[in-house]
Amino acid sequence: MPTGLSAGDQYRLVFVTSTTTAATSSDISDYNSFVNTAAANNSDLNAFAWSAIASTSTTAAKDNTGTRTGGDSIGIYNLNGDLLAANYTALWTGSFIVAPVKYNEFGAASTASIFDPPNVWTGSDRFGESGGTSPSGDPLGQTNPMAGYDVYAGRAWLQGSGVVNTELK
Repeated sequence: MPTGLSAGDQYRLVFVTSTTTAATSSDISDYNSFVNTAAANNSDLNAFAWSAIASTSTTAAKDNTGTRTGGDSIGIYNLNGDLLAANYTALWTGSFIVAPVKYNEFGAASTASIFDPPNVWTGSDRFGESGGTSPSGDPLGQTNPMAGYDVYAGRAWLQGSGVVNTELK
């Protein structure tokens, strides 16, 4: 439980996987399975069902994670206990989260920098919708999947660039 919360407070956790996969599938369940397999490596995370913060052409990230509406008092935290967004609306404003995702399922910090190529597949625009609505990139499973930076606290955490790499987290 993140510091500052009380027993019974609701919150959501987010992590970047320590392993990689190709962004070639257009089936969101493949990415959810990938994230759950990574979470299973940590017994503290294995008890929860995880959803990828990812979009395909048929599923937006905010729908896949159940964060499109509601959650007015549910904060989103990384595995270091840092608050990323105070609620679902803040997560998807398209401007900034206040701390980077940065930590993997083991709690280890990413060593990437914001100057590295995008290092997480998202397939999403900065509002949590399926990519392809801008020239920056496509949903996962398409030609030029959207990617973001797990170490960045601005909007680039989700939509950093349309640069295509062969495997990302």
